[in-house]
Amino acid sequence: MTKFRSPQRRKVRQRSGFTTAEDTTGGECEIKLSKKLEVQNNNLEIHFRKTDVNIPELFQNYYGIVAFGGYIYSLTDVNLSIEISCYIKEADTTLVKEREKKIEAHNWYNIGNHIEVEIDPLIETEANLDTLLRFTGKEKIGEIHFFGINLDSVKWENYIDNIEYKDGKTIEERFHQKTSLCIPYLYYFDHEEPFYVLPDNVCEEEFKQGIPVLLKSCNRCARFLPTEYIKEKQRNLISFGNHCVTRAPCEHSTFSQLKVIYDECLENNVEKPDELNAVIHIQDNIKTIGIYYGYQLECKACKKFYVNAPLNPMRTPTQHREDSLRRRAIDVLANKLLDKESIYEKFKRQGKNFDKFIWEKFNKRCFKCGQKVAYREEIQIDSALVKMHIDHTMPLSALWPLDETATLLCSTCNSEKSNKFPVEFYTTEELNELAEITGIEREILLSKKINEDALSKLLDRIEWFFDIFLNDEEYQKVRGYKKASDLIVRAIQKQICRVGLNFNLIEIYKDRTGKYPDSITLEPRLI
Repeated sequence: MTKFRSPQRRKVRQRSGFTTAEDTTGGECEIKLSKKLEVQNNNLEIHFRKTDVNIPELFQNYYGIVAFGGYIYSLTDVNLSIEISCYIKEADTTLVKEREKKIEAHNWYNIGNHIEVEIDPLIETEANLDTLLRFTGKEKIGEIHFFGINLDSVKWENYIDNIEYKDGKTIEERFHQKTSLCIPYLYYFDHEEPFYVLPDNVCEEEFKQGIPVLLKSCNRCARFLPTEYIKEKQRNLISFGNHCVTRAPCEHSTFSQLKVIYDECLENNVEKPDELNAVIHIQDNIKTIGIYYGYQLECKACKKFYVNAPLNPMRTPTQHREDSLRRRAIDVLANKLLDKESIYEKFKRQGKNFDKFIWEKFNKRCFKCGQKVAYREEIQIDSALVKMHIDHTMPLSALWPLDETATLLCSTCNSEKSNKFPVEFYTTEELNELAEITGIEREILLSKKINEDALSKLLDRIEWFFDIFLNDEEYQKVRGYKKASDLIVRAIQKQICRVGLNFNLIEIYKDRTGKYPDSITLEPRLI
């Protein structure tokens, strides 16, 4: 594996300004048992109810939020509908909202839904809450495991106060940005037990002891939230982001070694599965669990509100230009290596519009969540519409250029997919459908590999890459202490390491020319 060292790092512009929790460091964990329900057919409805719920005003803006959230694990692929309703007593009004989610077999999924309720802060608002979960599958479901199921009004103190960041934006504005990426943790409910509210149409005795769940602490809010201990599933990112991906295994003990402070399996004499035993280490009577990719110390909600929010607004226009230039450069590089013209130029030459082609190809809906998205002309008319995004499908940094195989996503799903391979983001059913729509072979969609044709030609033309392509005037400019050519090489090299290829572009150039390239300032260092 190769590590790059830049000659000069950007100066730190700002600290987040938020202190951590006193009783958790982010390095503790608990092992608890889920509750399972055996299902003998291909559908199931579970109903949850909570009465006389007080709804406080949030964000000092005359409304509150009621929400349902938790974690689900199924033995088979199922479609889940989450319908939440809120009966407001004072107004004799019922509000209803439905959300759907695809659940792939043998994976934990975070689920949730919420409703915003207009309230008068001078009058106490009470409501009866109901949530109906509908599971439907193509075959007998078998078992569904539940954990952290909660139904309540949102009462997080920082939402009530509506804290303001240094850039003048409030936590309310952050709450409404990419909200679905942080459900259910952004409700700040407890999720440390299987049920905080029991279903009223299923007897408690019908729920049996389920599989073990790993709960990791957050060093900001001090909650313990479910996450994965199986290496192959740690990229699912249920409640926490990874610490090391391209340089896995994570060797930072704070992030990769979780101290076990409670073990319900041990307390109830339950034998742990082999996958869990494999990651447990005991030394000097201290039990720890090893995490291959490492986990961030903050949960995804706290990362959003108390780490990223204070720091991201300080992101300079220069940095935005850096990222945009890097992406464009790699797209140009891939097209040059494959002897292809830009997809936009190709469509323009044919008198067509590429964006509109992809928009119509996916029936004007986000492929992942199914939400209707708007073409740019519609956005100009109605800014409230959800903007369409075109995703490369296969990662650009893996030398897959933008072409007719692109995927239509909404802004939220596009951000969540980011630079992931399709197999890391979509379910098996979605991958099958994506193969039919895009024309990409299913085997490629199921893989994590660089475009072999482009990579082979890059290695053949390594001198051209460093001496001519990267010496372009635009790529030689230094912005914010960073050279564009460095960013381009680093992005490609990271993908090379990520897919398990053990070679270094800079060293290959040196072996052929006898010197390091002058077009970059990076130096290779083996670790």
